[in-house]
Amino acid sequence: MYTSSLNKTLIYALVLLGMSLLLTTYIAVAGNKTDPSTAGSAKVEVDAKNKVMVIKIEGAISRRILGKLAKAIARVNSDATPFGLVVLLNSKGGDGGAAIKMGQLIRDAQGHTFVVGECSSACTFVLAGGVVRGALPGTVGVHQGRLTKSNDAAKILKEVTVDGDPKLEKILQQFETQAKGYLQDMGIHSDFFAFMQEIDSGAIHWMNKQELERFHVTGFEPNYLGTIAAAYKEAGGPWPTSHQQVIERTEKAVEGCVSNGMIQEEFSRCYQSYLTHS
Repeated sequence: MYTSSLNKTLIYALVLLGMSLLLTTYIAVAGNKTDPSTAGSAKVEVDAKNKVMVIKIEGAISRRILGKLAKAIARVNSDATPFGLVVLLNSKGGDGGAAIKMGQLIRDAQGHTFVVGECSSACTFVLAGGVVRGALPGTVGVHQGRLTKSNDAAKILKEVTVDGDPKLEKILQQFETQAKGYLQDMGIHSDFFAFMQEIDSGAIHWMNKQELERFHVTGFEPNYLGTIAAAYKEAGGPWPTSHQQVIERTEKAVEGCVSNGMIQEEFSRCYQSYLTHS
């Protein structure tokens, strides 16, 4: 689950919103109370044939993973056709603040995000960063936030009770405001955050197909859809020639290529195969 988490350091600083307070660090973190997230990893492969970078993010989302992602994305080939970056997700969540920054990096690089295992809690912020977003029903899990104390790897050390402490309540509210604004900036439906808040922090709701589509958790960033459809049309050949073909072929790719056992290069070639065949 995504939480505002407290990070023990020699100097106590609030890093979530760039503010400094004489408190233990609080950041947005996701993790399952009964099944803590495993240490996160970001595995990078480049499909040499198509010059597409494919990054697979697994385990807990943390600032360490954010750093690895930033270094990898700096090497993305922006001239690759039809896209230069694909991010595969299999995470129970982690640091929500880091997840938002990861999503912003992915959006800036016009990356495509796909869930290949599960994507719950703070992972949904990473998923939202994609200009193309794909997930099968029952693989995206959401709930409201909470505060925890955690380390730099997003491992939860202690649950923190917010009730009755105005400072902690303010920190959580600040993160929720940031998260809501971020989701709207990414083109996610304005009602999605309220939908997340309806789910108790100790529970999780797995989204069905209708919910994924209604809240625009899956689909396309509208401006990008027009841009990529025009690029495909100009390229000619087997690429889709209309908005509808782009949508239909991408949906087929999600159904046909999303498998946690598939390595990155295999996914890249499977995805492009579906895009170039009706």
